[in-house]
Amino acid sequence: MAVEVVKEEKTLPENYKEMFLFLFGGSGIWAVISVAVVVFIFKATLGYWTYLDPIVLSLLFTFRGIIEWAVHYWLYHAKPLPLVRFRLKTKAFFQHLEHHEGPEDLSRILVTYRGVLYPAFFVFLFSWLAFDNLNLSVSIVFWLLFIGFINEVIHLIVIVRFHIIAVL
Repeated sequence: MAVEVVKEEKTLPENYKEMFLFLFGGSGIWAVISVAVVVFIFKATLGYWTYLDPIVLSLLFTFRGIIEWAVHYWLYHAKPLPLVRFRLKTKAFFQHLEHHEGPEDLSRILVTYRGVLYPAFFVFLFSWLAFDNLNLSVSIVFWLLFIGFINEVIHLIVIVRFHIIAVL
């Protein structure tokens, strides 16, 4: 007796409820929340909420388009880096290519935990080395994650393309 295996094809979310269930079903969003909670507790415990936080948020929000373009251009599309002419053909590059080939493939829409944790670590390390200020470095990571979360939600809304007033 032959058993027919039917592969259930997932479809894109059709309303906000499905979209948020899908969003919170991915590992990237939980990595963002986890790191943000750790940073929040760290800053709250040490009294590190300072005038730097609104400044960092304002600067990152103001320049987020340039930051997003740079990440897309040099990391996701592996364009040669200035001066060194080196291309960053990372796993993110290949996953992004797959995302462009099949933008409605649910397995390629969301950023994974690796796409959150590795950049957060390197941004923290680079900013700490560059500025020699732990509070500033932690703030940069926290607010980049905040903006990244917003971008991830907007990216998902753009891809699913349901009517903006869809019923929850």
